[in-house]
Parts: sequence; structure tokens; C-alpha cells
Amino acid sequence: MRLHFFNNLFLILIFYSLHSQIEVFFSPEDRPAKKLIAAIDEAKNRIFAAIYTLTHKDIAAALVRAKTRNVDVRIVLDKFSLES
Repeated sequence: MRLHFFNNLFLILIFYSLHSQIEVFFSPEDRPAKKLIAAIDEAKNRIFAAIYTLTHKDIAAALVRAKTRNVDVRIVLDKFSLES
């Protein structure tokens, strides 16, 4: 399982795998969007995410690619961001 936590102004990614490996990335110096897209593209079973808003087109495209590979993709978005 990989968990991803987002903040509009400051992005922190936390990856957790079944092998108890945790990786933390900070924006902008770690280029987290690029690493997140790579992690999404490598996902085999599931992606669960809770985010405030999703505006990065390349990340959205990677999630769609994962879904077409039959990865269980579940995204929880903030209700306010869906209405705006």
C-alpha cells in the first residue's frame, strides 16, 4: 500500500510498501511530482490517496493509466475542491 498526503503550498509524499520501506519527499527540491508519477506507474494492486485538490495533469493521467491496468484506485477529495 502507498499513502500519499498533499498540501497545496507544500507537498510531502510518504510511500509505504509491504516491505516496510518508507520514503519521504519534500517539494520542490526532491521533485515529488516526478517521483509520484513513477510510483503510480509502478503500482500493481492499489493506490489509495486523500488529497485536497488534484490539479496536476500528469498525475491525473498516471492515475487513469493505473486504473486501465486494473489497479484499484481510490481517491478522496475535499468536497470544497469538487464544488469550485
